Amino acid sequence: MRNIRQILTGALTLCLLVSLCGSRVRAAEEPYTYQVTFYAGNHGAFTGSSQVNVDNGKTGSAYHVTASGSAVVVSGLKIGDRINFDAAMEGSVSLEENSKYYVKGIRLSGRDNDTVGMSSFEVKGDQEYVIAYGIRGNMTSYVVNYQDTSGNTLATSRTYYGNVGDRPVIAFLYLEGYEPQAYNLTKTLSANAAENVFTFTYARVAAGGGTGGGGAAQTPEGEAPAPETGAPEGGTPEGTAPAAGAPAPALETAGGAADAAVPQGGAEGGAVAAPDENVPQAEGPQELQELDDDEVPLAGGAEDGNAGGVRNIAGAVAIAGVAAVALIAMLILWLKRRKKDDEKEKNGNKK
Repeated sequence: MRNIRQILTGALTLCLLVSLCGSRVRAAEEPYTYQVTFYAGNHGAFTGSSQVNVDNGKTGSAYHVTASGSAVVVSGLKIGDRINFDAAMEGSVSLEENSKYYVKGIRLSGRDNDTVGMSSFEVKGDQEYVIAYGIRGNMTSYVVNYQDTSGNTLATSRTYYGNVGDRPVIAFLYLEGYEPQAYNLTKTLSANAAENVFTFTYARVAAGGGTGGGGAAQTPEGEAPAPETGAPEGGTPEGTAPAAGAPAPALETAGGAADAAVPQGGAEGGAVAAPDENVPQAEGPQELQELDDDEVPLAGGAEDGNAGGVRNIAGAVAIAGVAAVALIAMLILWLKRRKKDDEKEKNGNKK
């Protein structure tokens, strides 16, 4: 009887182990995926998913994009995928007729409407965003440029609109074979539209490199396409750089200035520009770059360091002065108290 029990116990244990191993194998074969949802909110509706771009170069995820007027859902994502949602681009959101609102960007669900989040972000789990709206007031325009480190135009500039004093957060544009200095740029809008310029500066990366860890965003067959500017099949989308490893397009200049657009496919007979050999920083692009700080440079060169040293010395002197004043005040109080104690002691002796 005892032997039968031992045999049954061993058989059950073996079945349990096999079941656990099978579960682990299935878990390895079917990793958990995540979903990011964008809601249109109360003042507008999505016109589609054309402004949603997913870079799955790191993970190779088979993501899927579905869109309705009220929501855009990106499912099948993995940790490390990067999403760009250019909600402020004209045409992304259809507003009510004669609406007093405009689109500022996106915000995390539950956050205040004035808190605009990053338009380009890395997937770290299930996330929900809502369109952030502003009320039209003192409106101004701002322009976003896409250039290489030599100042050559890589893609057509884009124009947006917002209120003076807004701090929009602009996402980079994915360009195969290039990496920007930052994924997002932000700046306070001025009443002078000429000051409202956001410039992404791209450096060449090794073939197969690409922004976000390796390749252009892929969309599984039959699913909603990840947005980019439309182009004939087999061609290069207008306003984007050619794939890494392809001959660099001709960049015609007039008076030293780069042409405003990059020719597609490399026109025959055109001069081939030398590829940008600048190596991106080891740390990779910043998540968010503040352009307001960049607009107030110091005098330059060694004078900057001297100015910084003078400020540091002045600060140290100020702190030392405050400490000295406090010490003197304490000493005066101590002397006054000591004098009072001495007077009390003398009066007591007289009695």
